[in-house]
Amino acid sequence: MLNKLKEMKNTEKAWYLGAFLAAVGLLAAAALSAANLLTAKPIAEAQKKSLNTALRQVLPEFDNDIGNDVLEVTAEDGSPVKFFIGRKNGKVTGVAVETSDMNGYSGEIASLCGILPDGSINLMLITRQNETPGLGSNVCQRKEQKTIFNVFKPSDSGIPGNVYLDQFKGLTAAYAGKKRSEEDSLTSPWLVKKDGGDMIYMTGATITSRAVARLAEKSVKTFEANRAKLLEDKK
Repeated sequence: MLNKLKEMKNTEKAWYLGAFLAAVGLLAAAALSAANLLTAKPIAEAQKKSLNTALRQVLPEFDNDIGNDVLEVTAEDGSPVKFFIGRKNGKVTGVAVETSDMNGYSGEIASLCGILPDGSINLMLITRQNETPGLGSNVCQRKEQKTIFNVFKPSDSGIPGNVYLDQFKGLTAAYAGKKRSEEDSLTSPWLVKKDGGDMIYMTGATITSRAVARLAEKSVKTFEANRAKLLEDKK
């Protein structure tokens, strides 16, 4: 009899404990939901502001609502590519290509590449990366720095230069590289020099440099593949 009473008390305690934990869980979920609702709008606004700033850096002047003038496609490698089309008085002034490469040294590297109507790169930004500080990060970042090699110089756009990113300025999908011997005829000029291409790279950050070169190449080639749609004027 005593054992039975003990079992009943233990069962009752377990029920109360379960109910208490469930209530705590519900309260925590409600608090998280409320926090998400409160922060979602400010986060979205901050992201939009950041994107608009980047778009104005990589493109010539535009007067359209560029955030709503978008074309989304799939690149040859199967990755998603988003085009933001800049227009002034209805005519296309440039297109910003947003895409990413999953094979940086520390994973994904995302870029925003401004392309002019003639298909040439205007300016390239790396918008997301987690590369090694002082190595891969130097390939990706545009910031005021002085080095003994004078690597970072002011760009024509007025934003900090980066020799690894600025080397793509003016290149198009038709870029064939320097004149090559028959042995090198199959080598892509978009590869880094270590791999037989034309692109300079940072020693100790070759993987990052390769990913950035791939992003530049993908940006202009995907633009070229969708040129007709992207350059349609709006009245």
